[in-house]
Amino acid sequence: MAAFTFLMTVSLMFSTPGVVEPLAGGFPALSAIPGQFLLKDVGLLGIAIFIAGESLWRARSAPPTTFTEGQPPTPARLEAGARIMAIGTTAMRYGLALIFLWFGAMKFTSYEATGIAPFIANSPLVGWWHSTLGIQGASTMLGVYEIATAVLLVIGRVAPRAGVVGAAMAVLTFFITLSFLFSTPGVTAPVGFPVLSDVGEFLLKDVGLLGISILLLGQALRSVAGRSAVTQRARA
Repeated sequence: MAAFTFLMTVSLMFSTPGVVEPLAGGFPALSAIPGQFLLKDVGLLGIAIFIAGESLWRARSAPPTTFTEGQPPTPARLEAGARIMAIGTTAMRYGLALIFLWFGAMKFTSYEATGIAPFIANSPLVGWWHSTLGIQGASTMLGVYEIATAVLLVIGRVAPRAGVVGAAMAVLTFFITLSFLFSTPGVTAPVGFPVLSDVGEFLLKDVGLLGISILLLGQALRSVAGRSAVTQRARA
């Protein structure tokens, strides 16, 4: 159900007016709402697919009485779960990389620099960026950082050490952006908490993207440890 939901919302990028931002030069520049808001669902779609596969795969360790008619999971079911998990992991990795690449490229525009200025200016963590680098300078710095994160996430598929760095950079990014929920004016709707405004909902999606980043970081660390163990055995 979650995967279907995010497939539908991602498809809205191709049909909803206002997704492309003319003030930033048109496509591929996206508006904050709804363009960038919908783009984040690419990553959340990966989460939904992964969880669906994990639910099938985890069945192998559950008591037989929990299955239909008391039968343990079949090898085909376990294989299907593993394959769906692999698809979900791939969707999360490249979906997150796409988000970082697209958002990072937009940081070089004055439209995006102005758009993110309130988040930075009101943050006790990164408010000093403006006084040090200026509004456009801070945005450009973030653009370089986000594009580098995207590249490292993609390379991490075959180079786990690069994946560790890229995923760690992503984790740091979303820890900071989620802190904006507590420092940015206008996060809640006029009726008050817990009803969120468009800005609040935009930031809340980073909870899922943070989860992806942590998962990819764990996978990369495990791959590095595995390769190190193989190397040590080979030397022995």
